[in-house]
Amino acid sequence: MLEILIIDDVYSELIAVQKQFQIYGNTTIAQNKNSALQVFHKAYTDNNFFDLIVLDLEMPRASGIVVLEEIEKDEDFLFIPKAKKLILADRRSLPETVQLAKKVSNGVIMKPIEDKYVRRIMLELGFVKN
Repeated sequence: MLEILIIDDVYSELIAVQKQFQIYGNTTIAQNKNSALQVFHKAYTDNNFFDLIVLDLEMPRASGIVVLEEIEKDEDFLFIPKAKKLILADRRSLPETVQLAKKVSNGVIMKPIEDKYVRRIMLELGFVKN
């Protein structure tokens, strides 16, 4: 079963995203950079690594890209298998921000998220079979 970390600062969106991904594996949620890093480090100490990290692009204290960079530094430093990363972007996000998100992640999903897009990206990432 996949281990999935979902990070979003808006609780209602966090729960909605969790519901969409829980059919693919065990989901863990975090509402900000600090709680996400705590959860990530706890998983490391438990020898239970995340296969997928889904995070919001625009969060108030630290953007999804900043959080992603912190996690990737920790993956490298701790020799943790690299998780796939998906960024959630709002349709109002600046195009250049979305382009940057695409460069530093394994994919971008635009909000509001539809189940068919989640399924398609899970297929593309190799987590599910057709």
